[in-house]
Amino acid sequence: MMTESEPKNEFTVLDWIGCVFAAVQTLVLFSFSTVAAAFSEMLADFGGELPTLTTIVVTPWFAPLLGAFSVCIFALQWLEWAKHHLKRRRMIVAVSFAFSLISCCICVYGLYLPIFKMARALQ
Repeated sequence: MMTESEPKNEFTVLDWIGCVFAAVQTLVLFSFSTVAAAFSEMLADFGGELPTLTTIVVTPWFAPLLGAFSVCIFALQWLEWAKHHLKRRRMIVAVSFAFSLISCCICVYGLYLPIFKMARALQ
C-alpha cells in the first residue's frame, strides 16, 4: 500500500502525449519506404549520380531500421531498472521521441537533397 508521502509512479497526460508522438513518428519511419520508392523513380529520371545520403535513404531497409531502433529505445522503459522509476521512463520516452524525430528529418532531407543541389546549380 502506498502512503501519501511516496510519489506516484504513473505517467501523466503529458507523458502519454510523448508516447503517442513517438509511436506516430515510428510508424512514419516504417511506412517511409513506400514514399522512398516513388521518389527513387523520380530521382532516376534526373540522371547523374545521387548523393550518398539519398542513396542510403531510398533503400527499402534504412527507414524501417531506424524505426526498429526507435521501438527498441521505447521498449527500454519496461526493463526492471526503469519500470519503477518515473524519471527514467520519461527520459526513455523523450529519447525515443527525439531519435524518431531526428530520423524522420534525416530521411526527408535525404530525399530532397538532389532537388536542393539542383536548385543551387540553377542560381
